[in-house]
Amino acid sequence: MLLKRKKIFCITLTCVLFPLFFCGCMGQSDSQDTPSIDEETWYIIADPIAENILQSINTNDYQAYTRDFSQTLLNQVDTQSFTDVRDQIITAMGQYISKEHSQVLEDDSYISVNYRARFEAGELIFRVVFKKDDEFHKVEGVWFNNP
Repeated sequence: MLLKRKKIFCITLTCVLFPLFFCGCMGQSDSQDTPSIDEETWYIIADPIAENILQSINTNDYQAYTRDFSQTLLNQVDTQSFTDVRDQIITAMGQYISKEHSQVLEDDSYISVNYRARFEAGELIFRVVFKKDDEFHKVEGVWFNNP
């Protein structure tokens, strides 16, 4: 049983989080001296999307969770991977409570909108990633990290 849980955890990390790994270095290039993004605009775009994702974890609602995902991300996040990630977050952190703006980062192709998300048991960094050239602002990646 323990081996099966470890296998599921490894599959979850590989199938869900590994494709999003590329987002970890976003905005860390030397080109940040002259930012070309308007943080306030990106928070206006991302806030309702981020809130929906976080609330859907509380309500265990896969359809709401994936509502704003790009097709690429939808292909990677099925109901089982959602359930696995949700269960890990709820078990470790409890229910989502609120979020506050942290920072907006960019690289050549992506915008990463970051929040400090408060849960019953603490805080996580929550990141929502968008393609710069996507006028529909579909989510390309979702990431939870320890602060």
